[in-house]
This record gives sequence, structure tokens and C-alpha cells, in this order.
Amino acid sequence: MSNLLAISIPDQFYLNQTAGVKNINSVGALVSVILPNVMIAAGVIFFLLILGGGFGMIKSAGAEANPQMAAKAKAAVTYGFAGFLIVVTAYFILQLVQTATGVNLNNPNLP
Repeated sequence: MSNLLAISIPDQFYLNQTAGVKNINSVGALVSVILPNVMIAAGVIFFLLILGGGFGMIKSAGAEANPQMAAKAKAAVTYGFAGFLIVVTAYFILQLVQTATGVNLNNPNLP
């Protein structure tokens, strides 16, 4: 019965891997090691900006309505969403280049 509750975590997050760090010998290999972590960080930052902006909008619409706070909250949500779109678009462009060239840029075989 305990095997039904076991969770297998995939090895796709590179936060604690140090084996590949010794073998980085080019800028491309460095980017390939950093890229998955950047995508994760962008998602976390996006979530925090949306959360903070939402709370700011709710707070600014209260009894003491403050238009400056509402504008700041709206800007945080807008900039967070725009930044996340830029990161996601860059990722999809990378996937297009990967498909066109046939080179696995996300997980290369480091020597």
C-alpha cells in the first residue's frame, strides 16, 4: 500500500546538480545549464508579481482609495505579465532553432 503513495520526482530541475559544472567548456554549455533554472525563476517571479499586484489592487480599492497605489499594482501585474511573455517567447524561439538545426540546446551531452 505504501508504494501507491510513492512519488517519483523527475530529474528535469537542475538546481542541485554539480556534476555538469566541472565539464562546462563553452558559453553554449553554460547557457544550457543555466536556461532551465532561468525558466523556473521567471515563473516564480511572475507568480509573486501577480500575487503582489492583486493584493495591491484589492488594498487600493478599500476605504482609503489611493490612485497611486492602484497604478503601482496595475503596473506590477502588467510588467510581470510582459516579462513572462518575453521569457516564454524566447523559450519557443529556442525550440524553433533547436528543431531547425537538430541540435538539442536544452540538454546537450556535456563532455
